[in-house]
Amino acid sequence: MLITSAYTLIYIPTLIDEEPNITALSKKQFSSGEACYSLNYFVSEAGVGARYTSYHQILNDTVASTGVKKTDAYPNFSAASYIVSKNADGTYYNADSNKVLTGTASNGTAKVQALSNGVYVDVAGRHIEKGTTVRLTAAPDTYCNLTGWTEQTAAGQTAVTYVRTGNSITFTMPDRDVKFTPVFERQKYTVTFNANNGTGTMGNQEFEYGIAEKLNENTFTRPGYTFLGWSTDKNTKGAAYSDKQSITKIKSDSTVKNVTLYAVWKADADAYLTYTSADANMGTTSRIYDNCTHGLESNPPIAAVTAEPKDGYHFVKWYDYTNKQDISTNAGLAADQIKTHANNGSIYKTTAFVAYFEANSYTVKYDKNADGASGTMEDQSFVYDKLQKLQENKFFRDGYLFFGWATKKGETIATYSNAQSVENLVTGGTVTMYAMWENNSDVVLSYTAADAAMGGVRPAAQALDPISGTVDGSSAEAKTGYHFVNWTYNGNPVSIDTALSSKVVDQYAKVNGNYVSSRFIANFAPNTYKVKFDANEGMGTMDDQILTYDKETNLNTNVFTRKGYVFGGWYVDGVTPVQLYKDGASVMNLASDQGATVTLKAVWTELPDAELSYSSGNEEHGSVSTATEIVDPNGKPDGATASAAEGYHFVNWTDANGTEVSTEAPY
Repeated sequence: MLITSAYTLIYIPTLIDEEPNITALSKKQFSSGEACYSLNYFVSEAGVGARYTSYHQILNDTVASTGVKKTDAYPNFSAASYIVSKNADGTYYNADSNKVLTGTASNGTAKVQALSNGVYVDVAGRHIEKGTTVRLTAAPDTYCNLTGWTEQTAAGQTAVTYVRTGNSITFTMPDRDVKFTPVFERQKYTVTFNANNGTGTMGNQEFEYGIAEKLNENTFTRPGYTFLGWSTDKNTKGAAYSDKQSITKIKSDSTVKNVTLYAVWKADADAYLTYTSADANMGTTSRIYDNCTHGLESNPPIAAVTAEPKDGYHFVKWYDYTNKQDISTNAGLAADQIKTHANNGSIYKTTAFVAYFEANSYTVKYDKNADGASGTMEDQSFVYDKLQKLQENKFFRDGYLFFGWATKKGETIATYSNAQSVENLVTGGTVTMYAMWENNSDVVLSYTAADAAMGGVRPAAQALDPISGTVDGSSAEAKTGYHFVNWTYNGNPVSIDTALSSKVVDQYAKVNGNYVSSRFIANFAPNTYKVKFDANEGMGTMDDQILTYDKETNLNTNVFTRKGYVFGGWYVDGVTPVQLYKDGASVMNLASDQGATVTLKAVWTELPDAELSYSSGNEEHGSVSTATEIVDPNGKPDGATASAAEGYHFVNWTDANGTEVSTEAPY
């Protein structure tokens, strides 16, 4: 007796050329009288999961006693379908000529359902009766679409008529095997690049969801800004994607067909172009600085700067201290010269221009100042602002005594004593010293400074008749940064007045009513002044510091702080041109008056926004929600979230040194 004919519906996903690993084979020994049955086996494919990959079905009536060929075991089951048929003489054979390759579905799967009692049910064995209404439903992978179905027919076969609804087709099972293949394709989306206040053009880029591809390299530019990356948020400070980053998807919603990536820019730091003197005592500059916001040219534009030497000095050169280059020996520094050194081709960088000066040199000539005098003295070279001794007198005048030098012919009082230390006689050129002579019978009263660097006296000497002469006395004058202390005679104090009166001189220079040659010394001392430290919007306190004029002293180390700023040094409040001093700098002569107070104000430089980068240790293992973000120094970062790829799990976050900082995926 024959049972109702049955046929096999074979569903084949899109194929790949590899054999599955069959881990379990069902073996069946046929015997006489055994009922008709379907044999299916299940295989596991490594890395893909369990799939139905092959089957074996007996499609005929009860097996006769004549037996079935190849039934003791079914060899070579990999990638093959075997159908047992009945011979005309009642014997059975294994019709194994129609081999069907099976394998991993590409971009989707499908399942077979048959209509049973008005309800579609899964048909695991795919053994379907002729005339049965069958529904095939495709299940595209994530970010894939079903584009259609392809039936594979043999020569002479009529294609099955089916009705498609969404991802399913329905048809009536014909009197033959049926083979359908679903055709899938990945969804696509277009990325548009927006310069976001930058300039330039970039074409659109097409991506397929789930396929890793690098973003096109950025070609946009924005003067005064640095490109950080891309973001779907136009106003963010942090880049979600770096330049040329490999991505698989930008939007999780696969219905989105177009995505705009906005360029993320970081403002370049402001550039300060400073014009200072190497020594403010020697000269100044006509302008102090230009501020180039974001490294762009200042407003008003950069202009020329002139080095202006003080009396006794001359200009030497302009020097680019930042780039360690000489610029010009002309006192006028042109705008184009400034731009050449401060601009790297696109933006300005902080650059220090320094004007160097040197002291003038001058010549001292010596004049005998008398027709009867004899002897010669060579000219002497001096440098401005440098203390130096006059030469010892080498002139001689018979019947007269030399008692000093005057700078004008015809003077009766000596301005400078023999071999006296002097400085700044003139700012340049030549000065003549005229020898001063006294009659051999006269006495000399000399007045000198204990230290000519601290002060001087006028007159330096007086010749007078010991009996009838009249004393003029002398006056002491302290130099800048020093103060007068007292007059002494033979080491003993005789007066604290700067003017040494004739009355005081008479008390010590007269013996038995007559004048004798005598020497009075004017004593000076350096001034002391107080330095106060101003936090200038910072926090903390610092004690005052007492400094001495003409003595180098290191400033106290700064202890002030200011949130969001870094300490850059000190400047003297109310003094121009501005001179900056480093922390702990060695300083001298910040003030010259005795007891003066100098206020040093702290200089603060605002810290730039911090750039925080987040990245995956291996992009195939997982990704991060944000690639970079810009954070105000006083702000709080948004952080990033790590997302593990399928088959992986998140471990930890580490810093640039490899130190673990968190085991939580949101960081």
